[in-house]
Amino acid sequence: MIHKLEEGVFEVNTSESYNKEIYLFGNNIIIPYINLEIFENKTPFNKVNQYDRLDFSYLIFKNVEEISWSYGNSLEKLNFNHTSTGNQECIIDYVLGANMLNKHDGFEFKIKYEEQYLYYSEFSVSAKTGALNFWMPINTPNFMKNISEEKVLEFFNQENIPTEILKFLKINDISRGKVKILPGSQL
Repeated sequence: MIHKLEEGVFEVNTSESYNKEIYLFGNNIIIPYINLEIFENKTPFNKVNQYDRLDFSYLIFKNVEEISWSYGNSLEKLNFNHTSTGNQECIIDYVLGANMLNKHDGFEFKIKYEEQYLYYSEFSVSAKTGALNFWMPINTPNFMKNISEEKVLEFFNQENIPTEILKFLKINDISRGKVKILPGSQL
């Protein structure tokens, strides 16, 4: 199910989430996340509640103008061939990413876009609520992994991006998408 994210209505928190790569399709970005937190939910139709942490979900950014992040002493920036839809001005948002499978570095991405959405499967979503309830794809000093490595690798495989997302973004050939490995990755 795809939900539009709007400030003060339906928002997410990426600070305790895990991801590995971002996918670029034209001027759209798809970021898969494990343990994404629902920060605000004032919509009556969702199966998730405020402060739930989702096992597997995707943030979708449509009509992206640019994305930037810092790594070490350098600032990286990607500009897109952004053509405004004329419906609205670009929004700037900051999301976090953690290159969890090779390093545990965290990165803050600044994304300038027109629309943002959240996808999760309404049939298979699992949510945890509470201060110490996390979905853990890796072992950490404080928490043990509670998702199988097989499920994690399957989730981060570009070929497994849900069909609903591909149709929503009008992506006909998934192989034409560019995979951007998070900075510092050694794949």
